[in-house]
Amino acid sequence: MTLTVALDASDEAASEHHRTVLATLPGRFRVASGLGTDVVLVSGDQSGWRERALDADGARAIMLTGTRTLTAAGIRDLAEGIGTPVFACPVYAADRAWSAALSAPWLRAALVDQLAVIRPLVGDPQDLKTVHASGDCYVLAGVLRGVTVTLAGAVSSAQRLDLDLVGTVRHWHAWLDADALASPARISVSDVDGERVLPPLYESSRRAAWTALDDALRGGSPFPYAADRLADDLAVAEATLGPGPGS
Repeated sequence: MTLTVALDASDEAASEHHRTVLATLPGRFRVASGLGTDVVLVSGDQSGWRERALDADGARAIMLTGTRTLTAAGIRDLAEGIGTPVFACPVYAADRAWSAALSAPWLRAALVDQLAVIRPLVGDPQDLKTVHASGDCYVLAGVLRGVTVTLAGAVSSAQRLDLDLVGTVRHWHAWLDADALASPARISVSDVDGERVLPPLYESSRRAAWTALDDALRGGSPFPYAADRLADDLAVAEATLGPGPGS
């Protein structure tokens, strides 16, 4: 049985992007309109997201996409006050090529996406300290689980993430693109024997997140980026760059 999904009419661009992604999962999801769908997509890039999420209470799941107007307190209050499970669709972190290998002007949203990516490597990022933060760039640094971490973001016309993991014997580099629907992550490792590029996987992070949601609803498998982790990452972003428009 396919799960029905209601898109968010307040964010046409995000809804059309997810409609295209869902079309590649015909055995799992079907876009539908009206009340009573299994899953409701709610855009955190548009104001009024909390009210739209509350209206969806009773569905089997809510999928959040975009973080520009979300707040840590708002996400925690929603998760505690609603009976429907709330999941987040990360721009990069669900990418399966990145998992296997273990934005532009909106700096706050970009930082949240970075924090989601490094969580599997270094755990809770709340001990990172702000080195610099302004209207067009930021730098955070710290030591997490014995690993020196530096995060930097700057205004750019491209929505992509470059990640470098530098060790004593090898250097990993990951390049993840959020703009293309099926552009593969490019992940390489360099050591004394030279550079090797991992085989590409033509699937976006958003598609992987929808697949994980389907698995969670059908089989009870854990969702990799639920509301509690999103709230923690939003709290770090708010402490660094100030509250977002939804505060």
